[in-house]
Amino acid sequence: MGLGGYLTWTSVAREIATRIGASNVKVLPVETYNRLLATADCLIGNSSSFIREASFLGTRSVIVG
Repeated sequence: MGLGGYLTWTSVAREIATRIGASNVKVLPVETYNRLLATADCLIGNSSSFIREASFLGTRSVIVG
């Protein structure tokens, strides 16, 4: 993952941690991750879950890398 992806993920993880009241999130709970996949307008990254779960949910994704 390039530095841009890392910075993006860090920002997202920080925002999620703030919203769920946690100080540090290393692994999202499955329910939270699935809800994010289902409600996102679009996903950008390098995750096989974008191909499997997101495509099943109908969430568009751009696979990078």
